[in-house]
Amino acid sequence: MRGLIHRRTRKLYPHSVAMDIRVTETAHTVKLTVRTRKPCARQPQPAQTARPQPAAAANATADGNALRPLPHGWIDAMRHMRDTLQRTHWVVTVREDGTYALCSGAVRGNKIQAHRRAQQTAGLVDNIIDTQPEYCTFVTLTRRYDKTDDGRLQSWQQMQQQLPAYIRRLRRAGAVDYVWCKEAHYDGGCHVHMLVRWARVVKTVNIRGVLRARGRIKRACKDWDGHVDVVALDADTATVRGNYIAKELNKHAHCEDALRRARRHWRDDGDATWQAADVQRIWTLYYGSRLRQRLYGSARRMQAQAVETAEPIQHRADCASSPAVVHG
Repeated sequence: MRGLIHRRTRKLYPHSVAMDIRVTETAHTVKLTVRTRKPCARQPQPAQTARPQPAAAANATADGNALRPLPHGWIDAMRHMRDTLQRTHWVVTVREDGTYALCSGAVRGNKIQAHRRAQQTAGLVDNIIDTQPEYCTFVTLTRRYDKTDDGRLQSWQQMQQQLPAYIRRLRRAGAVDYVWCKEAHYDGGCHVHMLVRWARVVKTVNIRGVLRARGRIKRACKDWDGHVDVVALDADTATVRGNYIAKELNKHAHCEDALRRARRHWRDDGDATWQAADVQRIWTLYYGSRLRQRLYGSARRMQAQAVETAEPIQHRADCASSPAVVHG
C-alpha cells in the first residue's frame, strides 16, 4: 500500500484518504502540516478566481516591495551567526553615575565588537583620501566561483591565499599606503575592495564617464587571477569611494539588526531596501567567523598612525552607546 507516513505517529495514510496540506515557509524553517479527513463524494464547485501561490505571497512585503530570492545555504549562515552571538560572554560594568550595567562582551558580529573596531581603525581611510586624492586608486578584486557551498568556501580560501602576494606586487610597483576589506556577494562569494595610495600621480583616462587608471599602475593592478576593476580618484569621487570602505570598519558593521530583519523576513515597512545589504553582511561575518579570517587590513605604517590618533577604548562608553543584546 502506498501513501504518506506521519512523522510523529508513524501511521500510514493511503492516497485514497483526502488530505489538507498546508505549507508555512519562514526565514528559518519550512513547516508541513497534514490534517486528514474522511473521504467524501466529490461535489461540483462553483468557478472561483485563482488564489495566489504561497511563494508569491512570501516575496511581498508590507509596503508592496518585492523581495529577491534567497541564495542556497543562507539559512545555515544565519543560524551560525545567531548561535555565535548567543555564545558571547556577559560583562558587568559600572557607569559614570555609579549604576551597574550588564553588557555583552565583544564577539564578531555584535555591536560591541563593531564599536571597538571603529575606534581602533579611526582615520585609516581619511589618511589616504585627505592627502592628494589624485595619487589614489580604488581597486576591486573578484574571482569566478560556483554558487554552491563548496564553491563559496573555495572562493574565500583562495582569496585568503592570493591576497598577500597581490599586495606585495603592488608595493613593488610603488604602492605606499593601502586599506582593504573583504565583502561577500549576494550569493556568498568573496570579493575585496582596496584603497591604494601611490608614490606618483596616477595617469588617468576617461572611459564612459569613469576615470580609469592607465600605464604602469594599471598593469600592476591587473596582475590578478580574476577580474580587476581599477578606478582613479579625484576630488569628487574620493569621498564616495572612501566611505564605501569605511562602512565596513565603522560601528554599524554588525549583523544584529540584519538578523532581526531576516527573522521577520523583511516584512515591516522599509525592510525590503535592506535585504541585499543584510544578506551580504551575514555572509561576510559568517565566513569570517567560520574560517577565522581577517576581514580588513592596512599598511603597518598606517596602523601605527591610527593607534596614535585613536581615542582610548572605554568599556563604559561601549555599554552606554551600544545597548546589550538580550538573547532568549
